Amino acid sequence: MSLQNPDLTILDFDGAYRVQSDLCARFPHHWVDFHDLRQTNLYCSLESFHAISKALPPADGAPVTLLGCGNYHYVALALLSRLQKPFTLILVDHHTDSAEGALPSMISCGSWIHHAFLEQPQLACVIMTGPSEAALRHLKPSTRERILAVPDLAQADPAWLLAQIPTDDIYLSIDKDSFAPTLARTNWDQGNLRLDCLLPHLRSWLRTKTVRGIDLCGEWPATPLDLLQPDILSSIGLNEHTNEVLLETFLAAG
Repeated sequence: MSLQNPDLTILDFDGAYRVQSDLCARFPHHWVDFHDLRQTNLYCSLESFHAISKALPPADGAPVTLLGCGNYHYVALALLSRLQKPFTLILVDHHTDSAEGALPSMISCGSWIHHAFLEQPQLACVIMTGPSEAALRHLKPSTRERILAVPDLAQADPAWLLAQIPTDDIYLSIDKDSFAPTLARTNWDQGNLRLDCLLPHLRSWLRTKTVRGIDLCGEWPATPLDLLQPDILSSIGLNEHTNEVLLETFLAAG
């Protein structure tokens, strides 16, 4: 079992990776520029979502995708929509991203899993780690029953969690807002996940399951003025380092 065709695609919505020069130099990648695409920040119109889906590389060519800040996490829905076999989504996120959404004509970073349950028949279940118990209680019962919540990866045995995955194929979606502030700085409230808790699980999944795709988001959406501030530059460097550790783990499994 392995990560299938471990290529890397970087989606440029917000310029987050333009200032992560070490990452871009170290890891060969496809670059897709969405700077001029409108109606994409937080909420995405259906027209823009279709444009994003069309611009993504072929499903078998770029299974590791960097999305930018968490406002664009909904792009994971477009990546999931291409999967043709039953799969389990493993979500590492401080939020459930499972709300119904206030605007039916828009997909948001907070509703994309709700849409996935409705639109992706191959999605067997979601294993979710990072959201609080209070956030999980706010989910509709019909949504909650399709989610296996793992409140604390540090307390979860990798072998036990692996046994909970009902499919051979998995898809991994990671938002760095699940990480402690010592590992990442994001534009959302954050959890306290440590890399030494996540990496044993990642290696277990990569070693034993067929990983059909991975996405990673949670960058700091810095403006040009932000880049003049040392604390912002330090935060970007922190995010870049965590990204590199994760990419090394992902791509080593290919």
